[in-house]
Amino acid sequence: MDIIKTLILITISSSFHFLTISAKDSSLPGSIPIDKLQVFGEYMTVVRNHLAKKAEQTSNFFQPYSIVKNDSLTSNITVDEFVMLEILSSLASKDFTYTNFLLDLVSQKNIAGNKKGLGYWLKSKIKLPYKMVYDLIENIANWDRIGTSPMPTRVAEEFLVLSNYSNIFLDACGQGDLKIVKLVLKSGKNVDLLSCIEKAWVNSHKETTKYLIANGVLNSNLKGKKIVTAVNNDNETLLYHLSGAVMPDIVKDLLEGGAESNSIGLKGNSPLHQAVKSNDIETVKVLLEHGADLNVRNSNGDTALHAAVSLCHAEISKLLVDSGSRLDIRNNVGITALQKAEAFWINAVIHHLIKNNVKIPSDANLDQIVVPWTATAAAMNEESFGECDEKTIKNRSDIVQILLRKGGSSHLTDDVRTKLMVLLKNSSPSLIQEVDFSPMIYKGFNGASLINAVESDNVTLVKSMLEEGASIQSKDLYGNTALHAAASRGNTEISELLVKRGADVGAKNKIGWTPLHKAVYNGHDSVVKFLIKNGADLNAKDANDDTPLHVAAVRGRMASAQILLDKGAKIKTKDKDGWAPIHAAVKKGHIELVNLLINKGADVNVKNTDGRTPLFFACQQGEDVIVKLLLQSGAEVENDDVYGRTALHAAASEGNAEVVKVLLRKGININSLDENGNTALHEAAIMGQSESVEALLSRGAKLNMLNTKGWTALHEAAWKGHLLVIQSLLKHGMDIDTRTSAGETALHLAARGDNPVVVLALLRSGAARDARDQNGITALEDAARHNNVAMVQLLLDEGVGTNIER
Repeated sequence: MDIIKTLILITISSSFHFLTISAKDSSLPGSIPIDKLQVFGEYMTVVRNHLAKKAEQTSNFFQPYSIVKNDSLTSNITVDEFVMLEILSSLASKDFTYTNFLLDLVSQKNIAGNKKGLGYWLKSKIKLPYKMVYDLIENIANWDRIGTSPMPTRVAEEFLVLSNYSNIFLDACGQGDLKIVKLVLKSGKNVDLLSCIEKAWVNSHKETTKYLIANGVLNSNLKGKKIVTAVNNDNETLLYHLSGAVMPDIVKDLLEGGAESNSIGLKGNSPLHQAVKSNDIETVKVLLEHGADLNVRNSNGDTALHAAVSLCHAEISKLLVDSGSRLDIRNNVGITALQKAEAFWINAVIHHLIKNNVKIPSDANLDQIVVPWTATAAAMNEESFGECDEKTIKNRSDIVQILLRKGGSSHLTDDVRTKLMVLLKNSSPSLIQEVDFSPMIYKGFNGASLINAVESDNVTLVKSMLEEGASIQSKDLYGNTALHAAASRGNTEISELLVKRGADVGAKNKIGWTPLHKAVYNGHDSVVKFLIKNGADLNAKDANDDTPLHVAAVRGRMASAQILLDKGAKIKTKDKDGWAPIHAAVKKGHIELVNLLINKGADVNVKNTDGRTPLFFACQQGEDVIVKLLLQSGAEVENDDVYGRTALHAAASEGNAEVVKVLLRKGININSLDENGNTALHEAAIMGQSESVEALLSRGAKLNMLNTKGWTALHEAAWKGHLLVIQSLLKHGMDIDTRTSAGETALHLAARGDNPVVVLALLRSGAARDARDQNGITALEDAARHNNVAMVQLLLDEGVGTNIER
């Protein structure tokens, strides 16, 4: 092959033209050119054979995707074209070592890649599946990470021609493939950028979104554009996200395009919260100018002013109060913005003294100074609470003064505030003793701070707060009491303390969970026993009617389940979806718990509201050990659900071939029909589960059964493009030209489904090329009607349509 010879010469030229062997032995005259050595001929043979093998692999690789006659793919091909084919093949098959070798050749001025239009030449010869093209572009985009030889820009751009780059770009945005996004943008291809940024955003790819925006995708005219109101997976608008990205101009464009200035995002934060958190006063101003609500509260009950105070943003704090932020709003911990500011300021002062090695007398009762404010920090969940440098202290003091001047209600006495200021200038231990912090301790706090104290496992603090009158029955934002928190953490000591003080063991949070649900969920068996001993309802139902035993089944909490059952928990109770605990244990694959439930009397044939038994879910999940356990315990194999699906349908559609075999050995009806007329064979074919198909066929599944669409399993597989399933069906005697109720063959459906590999396989297996459906339409005519030019070309190249008679 002349091309192989050319490649060999190029390879040798690039690798060895400069090499000579200097004669070190006196018997060797001067130097010997390497191409005169005997080994060089052997090397040439190795290289020739290797390249010939690679060329053959390339030809075989592209054969299923060729849209021209097989011999015309490489006929009259140039070296440039052949190398591009080789690069494409090696990239698509992930033979990156060979790709690097080829790119070394491309880097030379006299070899492939310099010829423009190679991408269009490739496109005229082959049609690759979209997924393969996407993966190819992905490999090119990531070549700096996976390759060693550089990928020339011109090569990358030629391969982009192969793709529908608009779709590639759109999907890359939707999948967050930032490198592909950058590659397409860099190439200058014309794409619908606004649709792409919307796709990136609604799929929560924030970095891709920000990159597109930074590259000028958004413009000032956004009126009526979907992107203005589009939300991502977290139900966040783009305005919400960009309000925290220091992009005031873009924020303004979105607002003027109709974006809602008070849209709520993660944790209940508003765009104003986001801007404050980023210390972006310009965006804060823009939002306020467009009607942002100053006093909207997030899930912690914090306003934007609370956030500004926490983050020590003095200038923004002043802007907010000057613009009308209310100073009397308390968050979920019961703290106003001013109280929060004072808490931060006091903490900074105390820690500044400690950091500067101020000797504090042992009788100064330091815990009474530090602990209450540490509790406040825990309640506020603030990372910056312990910052204590002089600049921070000054800023925090300024914020306190700003809020006081606006009429805020102080948490401190004037005496305490004055003495703290003196302490900063004169760090005298005696002065510390003079400071009376008692007016500050827990003043104005509600039960949420008690819950936070419980979550810190600080028994001493919990006791102290209860003695100070903290409400034991108060709830947090989610309806949890302090006992819920103690049960969730498995803290028996605090649980006992709370119950002794009158905590309600049956209190329910917003989803109806009791402390017992919480303890079981986290597997805290000692708390489970304690709560039951103190009157907790074993069968308490949450908002979905799930009991603690349901929770144990879902989580696989074997010990907790044993405790509940031993104490009399109802084993056959159902939730609103009709699920018994055994359904949940089976679905999650907790075999030991399944065994326990069976031994305790669980009904193995219990049905949920969809009519599904535990066996159905075990087969669906492929839990063959649990399947056998259920069958041994009396599970019935022929139970249909409300859709007519059996356990065999479930196993086959999920590709659980071993479970399929187990069910067939138990005598399940292999040809049972669901409400759509599908047998297990249909469902396995639809899902491309070739092993399930083989298992069913080997046990005698009927080949020619039609579902309600009038299709056999072969038609379903052809439509979906599942080649292995088709091969298995044909091997077991399926008529390749069997008709649907509308007279269509598998070839019709494979062509209409745009599955070129399946079309070629069917044609080469003897499918009738010009078969007509009931309307007299051939596969070729059907492809033409659907404007599938590539499929029409493929069929014509394979000789379809040459013998059509009307």
